[in-house]
Amino acid sequence: MVSVQQPPDLRTLLQIKEAQLRTSLDEVRAKFGQAGDRGSGVETAVREFLRLHLPRRYDVGEGEVIDTLGNRSTQTDVVISDEQQPFSSTEDDPSLFIVEGVAAAGEVKSVLTTAELADTLAKAHRFKGLQKYSDAGSLTFSAVNPAEDRYFVRPPYFAIALDNQVAVETILDRLAADDRDRGDNPIGLDALFVLGQGFAANLGEGTDTLNVRLEDGRRVNGWAWTDSEMVLGDLLFWLAASTRRTISFINPIVNYLGVFMADRNFRLP
Repeated sequence: MVSVQQPPDLRTLLQIKEAQLRTSLDEVRAKFGQAGDRGSGVETAVREFLRLHLPRRYDVGEGEVIDTLGNRSTQTDVVISDEQQPFSSTEDDPSLFIVEGVAAAGEVKSVLTTAELADTLAKAHRFKGLQKYSDAGSLTFSAVNPAEDRYFVRPPYFAIALDNQVAVETILDRLAADDRDRGDNPIGLDALFVLGQGFAANLGEGTDTLNVRLEDGRRVNGWAWTDSEMVLGDLLFWLAASTRRTISFINPIVNYLGVFMADRNFRLP
């Protein structure tokens, strides 16, 4: 009797992928002595993983993101762009993106420390200062009410750490304090993924596509942590739940023409 080997299930496959990414981190450590070189190698490995596992309509690059109001993000390790992005980007050269063509963005940390967590939160707030311009001819798609959807105007922003030196309790305390201190500003960091440990997600008011109910029926608000053996899988599922799709029948770069034309000299008859 011939035995047929069953293919690995999705959970097992994602665990294998996570082990491969951690192996890539060990290789980067062995190759590069400088912290900057190590960081660059880790960012490349994360972008490659996302590039291979996200739907084909997405591209993955790095660079800065701008909006029509003149706001600009910091240098961003991971920029997930969609078909609304008018500029093509090479795989590992920094590019300039317009926020209307960005589905999500994120920060990559080789090792998470309290200082690196503070840096991530600052970059998240800078990114969430960007706002998508929506014209009357745009179509928007969401599983929740678009008027209440925090991701339509401001794409989700995440962080992923391949190693961690901060206790989970401290992480949650820092994230909750940042959420309390933001006042009327939009939520900054939306989720933090730590390989080999788990992830924290800001569930907002508990009404997003990704939501959690307790046994007594109450919705969980704000930050929540869950231990996990398949963090990369959780990242992919979170992106699927958090990214929003807008289709504009006019190329969104048109909304930036005022910026490009402002310093021109026009001759009149």
